[in-house]
Amino acid sequence: MATKKSNKLIYILLGALGVIIVFAIIGRSAGWIGGAKETEVEFATVKRTAIIEKVSASGEIQPVIEVKLSPDVAGEIIELNVEEGDSVEMGKLLVKIRPDNFISALERSRANLNQQMANLAQTKAALQRAEAQFTQADLNFSRQKKLYAEKVISDADFESAQATFTSSQKDLEAAKQNVIAAEFIVKSSQASVNEAAENLRLTNVNSPVSGIVSSLIVEKGERVVGTQQMAGTEMMTIADLTQMEVRVDVNENDIVRLSLGDTTLIDVDAYSASGKQFKGIVTSIANTANTKASADAVTEFKVKIRILNSSYE
Repeated sequence: MATKKSNKLIYILLGALGVIIVFAIIGRSAGWIGGAKETEVEFATVKRTAIIEKVSASGEIQPVIEVKLSPDVAGEIIELNVEEGDSVEMGKLLVKIRPDNFISALERSRANLNQQMANLAQTKAALQRAEAQFTQADLNFSRQKKLYAEKVISDADFESAQATFTSSQKDLEAAKQNVIAAEFIVKSSQASVNEAAENLRLTNVNSPVSGIVSSLIVEKGERVVGTQQMAGTEMMTIADLTQMEVRVDVNENDIVRLSLGDTTLIDVDAYSASGKQFKGIVTSIANTANTKASADAVTEFKVKIRILNSSYE
């Protein structure tokens, strides 16, 4: 009797366990058990990349090298060897100023130098004579001192020898000073010759750079003023158009986001239809701000951007 009850209990437990397993499977499938959704995680490889900040500003395209040419000396233009738009190489003779006055000045300065050198020779000869006279006076005075000590000569003879010695000593010192002064005058005269020769050389105005004559202001026969006297007459402008840059004014709020070497994209109005952009590099950032006189008192900094030659391809 006990065995039958035990078997019956086992069947009941096995049946209950089967029901639990079935419910667990159904609950798992239906989301009743373990229903919390797993968080999806995406993996990516860490790599270095550029962070792009945009700063917009407008400006003008100018040559990197642009020289406004003025003469160093004044005079009449007797040769003008270029026209506007001409291509020139560094060292090319552009303008010749009438040299007549400068040739005369050089000749006068050379003549003066020769005269001063002759004067120097005379003062040196005078110095040699003064040295000889002093030597003789010194010897004579030494003898007279001994004779005077021995009571051989009178007071008058001794005083005469002493006066001659003192006078020759002063003459020698004066002769030395004359030579020094004459040497200084010769150096000054030589400097005048060098200056006159340089002024004559400057009557030929050569191109300081290679480029294009972008503007020509003077004509042959016109008189120009040299920079030695004042600002000088602007004769022409020479620009190297192979190297261009953009000069823009950047607001003080944006300038802190710029650094030397930053790359830029440049839009040019002439190419707006085609959508072509030019690449550039920031080459200069002004340290001093420009404040525009307006109601807003806008503070801006001048920035230069070199256009890369590869952009023209």
